[in-house]
Amino acid sequence: MKQAETILKHLKRGTRITPAKAWHYWGISRLASCVFDLRKRGIPVITTMIFVRTRDGKARVARYSL
Repeated sequence: MKQAETILKHLKRGTRITPAKAWHYWGISRLASCVFDLRKRGIPVITTMIFVRTRDGKARVARYSL
């Protein structure tokens, strides 16, 4: 549960987190799993789907916030 605690700490600061940011800064490859664990504990994590630029065009990814 340490990864979920890391994510929660940063969400409480008011930052928004994407899977790429979680991987880059904390080495967390399964961000959605951490968010699922937080939601099971009753923490209201908000999911917003955004588009990001890729070399092939655009991709839709989740961005999490509180």
